[in-house]
Amino acid sequence: SSLDKFIDKQLIMVVAPSGYGKSTLVRHYFNDRPYYNKMWFPMQSKEKDDNWVWKRLCQKLGEYSEELKGKLSDTQLPQSKQELSYIVKIRQYVNDTVYLIVDDYQECASFTLDNLIMEVVDNIDNIHIVLISRILPYNIPYEAMFLKGQSVLITQQDLKLTKDEEKVIFKENEINLTAEEADLLYEHTDGWISAVYLSLYEYKTLYLSLHTFKMNNLSQGMF
Repeated sequence: SSLDKFIDKQLIMVVAPSGYGKSTLVRHYFNDRPYYNKMWFPMQSKEKDDNWVWKRLCQKLGEYSEELKGKLSDTQLPQSKQELSYIVKIRQYVNDTVYLIVDDYQECASFTLDNLIMEVVDNIDNIHIVLISRILPYNIPYEAMFLKGQSVLITQQDLKLTKDEEKVIFKENEINLTAEEADLLYEHTDGWISAVYLSLYEYKTLYLSLHTFKMNNLSQGMF
């Protein structure tokens, strides 16, 4: 619902610690809406080589059209404000709305990519950027962009499950929680989806162990 509400923003940031389902959320959202043009650009671990990041990004953007691919194929890493403004001219080759999804942005150590994102947000209306990260980016002035209506921040508070949603997950896995059990579960997990599924696994494992123990003892006439 948050993505639906803010999908027209130029910069959408989904920021939460590991295990909150950030990438899964975004992937399912766009997979369920095939009419959106999307490009998935995963950052690699501790990616510090600006030239390599730029090369990969150009290749990804080039998937939009052969015309854009040809335009970007010979471009070098922009080093100055003037060079960045030249790159922004690619907007004339982007006729449709495109979502560039940058996953694991916490791995990015490239100031150039930070600056490029800001230039795109300010100057290319047809390219929307979705940043998925475990931490807030240091060098992108998202607060100023928020005040200008360009950006939105989706946090772990938006991704947390409610108590009723946790009960539904257990029910779908054939476990009906009592009100007391639901309270204890929510107190333990605080809506963190990874902890919910771990609790579900532990619950089912314990139930299966107890059931097996009981059936074995029944077969031996102990009950």
